[in-house]
Amino acid sequence: MNRCLVIGGSGFIGTHVIRRLLQSGREVSILDIRDSAEFKGRVTFFDNSALGDEDLVRLFDEHDEVVDLAYLSNPKTSYSDPLKDIIENLQSTVKLFTLAAESKRLKKFLYVSSGGALYGNTAVELIDEEHATNPISPYGITKLAIEKYGFMFRYSKDFPFLAVRPSNAYGPGQGANRGQGFVAQAIYNITHGDPVVIFGAEGTIRDYIYITDLAEGIFAVLEKGRIGEMYNLATGVGLSNLQIIRVLEELCATRGLNVKYQTLPERKFDVNKNILDCSKIEQDCQWRARVGITDGLVNTLDYSLTNRL
Repeated sequence: MNRCLVIGGSGFIGTHVIRRLLQSGREVSILDIRDSAEFKGRVTFFDNSALGDEDLVRLFDEHDEVVDLAYLSNPKTSYSDPLKDIIENLQSTVKLFTLAAESKRLKKFLYVSSGGALYGNTAVELIDEEHATNPISPYGITKLAIEKYGFMFRYSKDFPFLAVRPSNAYGPGQGANRGQGFVAQAIYNITHGDPVVIFGAEGTIRDYIYITDLAEGIFAVLEKGRIGEMYNLATGVGLSNLQIIRVLEELCATRGLNVKYQTLPERKFDVNKNILDCSKIEQDCQWRARVGITDGLVNTLDYSLTNRL
């Protein structure tokens, strides 16, 4: 039975990934700064703030796989303080890679990168993994640098590194007011009677992936992905912020909710359009997104209303 360590496993994406890992029969551990109440008695929790380097080396030697989801900023916050983004994320992750590369047991170290921020503004309709990476936010630059370090350790120390590049995740339980996650913020504003804010005439165009599809994709890459490769993880369908609002308008009309929105000037750190080509993950890992945007928004909206989020 494989033992999997999920770094940053107590968050929105981590919770869904752990559910999928447990379904597979794996033994799962979480390395984070806070525990997850949902998995009490089912997973082992390690407090990252309480572990030294020797503790981490032993921890890696006790696991066959690692899924690394940890990151402390987002495109908006990274833009306001690029130096903090580097200090909080690049240094700590490279240190983890250095320690994990010493393990004789690890078979795979899967880093969850970013498909939405790494490529920057492009002229192509669908972006594949071979496209040039020209991030326009410190967040994207740091994510790319972390990837590069992972692949460097792959070739210099035989570190079993691979990466996924997800598009924009959404779904039940995603928090709002964090500067990331348009769907979560839009639903929060609607249910609290506030206008949804979009930047530009129709907002940005994004590839929205429902959270269970994302978790299934991460699991598929963990199972079947090739060491030393990176994989886009998305739907291949692009929708503007305004298109999302239009779908929400129809759903909210039957639930007695009024949808208001306001337009503000475009922000320089926002990629205008980002739609990912997922041919590689489909071929190597036999995965593709299953949940359409309407079904995903229904689930997310109803969860928010039921749980008064």
